[in-house]
Amino acid sequence: AHDELENLRSLIPKLLELNYPEFEIIIALDRCIDKSVDYLKEINQPLLKYIEITETPLEWNSKKYALNEAIKKAKNEWLLLTDADCLPLSKNWISCFANQINKQTNILIGYSPYQQQSSLLSSYIRFESFMTGVLYLSSALSNRPYMAVGRNLAIRRSFFESVNGY
Repeated sequence: AHDELENLRSLIPKLLELNYPEFEIIIALDRCIDKSVDYLKEINQPLLKYIEITETPLEWNSKKYALNEAIKKAKNEWLLLTDADCLPLSKNWISCFANQINKQTNILIGYSPYQQQSSLLSSYIRFESFMTGVLYLSSALSNRPYMAVGRNLAIRRSFFESVNGY
């Protein structure tokens, strides 16, 4: 999350409502200058952890570095990623991914539609998101994956580490 206070105010309560037996929430605050850290400090919830990234090494992309640091802090084998400006569709979001895991699974990708708004730009973005989703999901189903979006993606930690992460 990079200066995403308002989005975090929407996202965190939704994540805390998720219906799953055991999980943790790790928020990577990426060079935030807004009040995001103050908001997270106010939440007294053992499921929620956060890390503050104050600077990004020159050789890193800032988002990948923040994700990498959060992944280092995670304790579970499966990592389910989203963005601060996204919301889970249901309280069973984690279960939807977990139910698809088998011994051969290393990565699970999901579709993330753009929220409908009444503007021409919104319509264009929704169309582009839909077409991109069709392309990457159909390629993955054809055993020729080439991309995924990180806002709705699960990855096995040991697989991530075996390919040296980012």
